[in-house]
Amino acid sequence: MVRGPSRNTELAIRGLLDEAARDRRAAFSTNRQLKDALRRRVASGSVVSPHPGLFVDRELWDSLEHAPGERHAMVIRGAARRHPGWVMCHASAAHLHGLRVSHRHLDELHVADMPGSRGNSAPGVRRHYARGVETETLDGVRMTPLVTTALDVMRTLDAREGLVIADALAGRLGMDAAGLIESLRDEGRGLTGIDRTLKVAAHANPLAESGGESMARAMIIKLRYVLPKLQVWVRNVLDPQSPFRVDGMWILPDGTVVILEVDGQEKRENERMTRGRSVERLVWDERQRESLVSAMGARVLRVSFANVVSESEMARRLDAFGVPLAASDAGRVMVSEMSAMNGGIPAPNGAVIRDGWLRFERPR
Repeated sequence: MVRGPSRNTELAIRGLLDEAARDRRAAFSTNRQLKDALRRRVASGSVVSPHPGLFVDRELWDSLEHAPGERHAMVIRGAARRHPGWVMCHASAAHLHGLRVSHRHLDELHVADMPGSRGNSAPGVRRHYARGVETETLDGVRMTPLVTTALDVMRTLDAREGLVIADALAGRLGMDAAGLIESLRDEGRGLTGIDRTLKVAAHANPLAESGGESMARAMIIKLRYVLPKLQVWVRNVLDPQSPFRVDGMWILPDGTVVILEVDGQEKRENERMTRGRSVERLVWDERQRESLVSAMGARVLRVSFANVVSESEMARRLDAFGVPLAASDAGRVMVSEMSAMNGGIPAPNGAVIRDGWLRFERPR
């Protein structure tokens, strides 16, 4: 007769899973009997194993269905607790540092091979050569420092994803593009890929609030259209005490205001951006903003992730809304220091971006 698990085993497993949940990490055990019991629960569906040797209660895991970033963080923290000698690097460290990394880069754990302690490969683990021994601890996880981490990721990603990291790093450090270039040049002197990394950093903007915004801007740069001004404040015509910001804005030479809104999962996951609002409320707020800017005569160019990764789709939308190429006559007018886009002479209808606000002033 097959006997079920003992009460002591049940209590031990429940304790492991509950303690890990409190620490916001995946659970593990060095006890063979408990590991076997956890694997049986994976087979029955009551427990999930998101990485070999790591376990999470199914109910908790399912509750994070719309928060894949937290799922990845739980795996990284669990692996770090299970392997205290590991130093997380590259995408794993970037994720815990709060830099925006595509989820596809987090399917593996990225671990640094520190000098003198090269580790063995394992399923779901990617090893990276570490050029130094400097580490820091965050959330109980040993990892490479912020700038080192960002540089390592940027050197191995394409320009589009590299700009996502550059924008986030500039925001974290409170730097403009020039300051970021200097910091990365000092950190990456002599490293493979540093020149390409610095070219990406030259376009960094700390105002970008999401990875989708950064990727949209990277595609606009690649296609050589005029870049929008980011995070422009707009007066709420229904409630002047409640202004709002838009992701990006162009003022065309004739005064037409084109507003860029980038859809993305991050806007529905990032607590800093959601401020406790439900998905339904976020969608409602987006529609309200769009109706308000339409009421004042602006045109809203809304793009999705699928749009920002397609050159033809992005170009088609920019053309449809009248955004010119930077090298065109209209483009040169818009990027001029004296343009309405840059707080200079208002457009014929008085539109001008001044001090981060869309204003309508009497043309000079």
